Amino acid sequence: HLATDSIDPADSGNYSCIVGNESGDIQRVTYMVNVLENASISKGLQDQTVSLGATVQFTCEVHGNPT
Repeated sequence: HLATDSIDPADSGNYSCIVGNESGDIQRVTYMVNVLENASISKGLQDQTVSLGATVQFTCEVHGNPT
């Protein structure tokens, strides 16, 4: 198990686990870890006033990985 208190995209990369025994047998496994970002809202919704029956559009900007 790989345990960490905090992780970010800079921690992406190859992680290896190497084990051995007294007989000299060694086994190695390497895993690629991709750290994804949580989505964040950089521009939220704003209140709008429209006439009855009119069309309204709400937009917001979000960032994250994957997009």
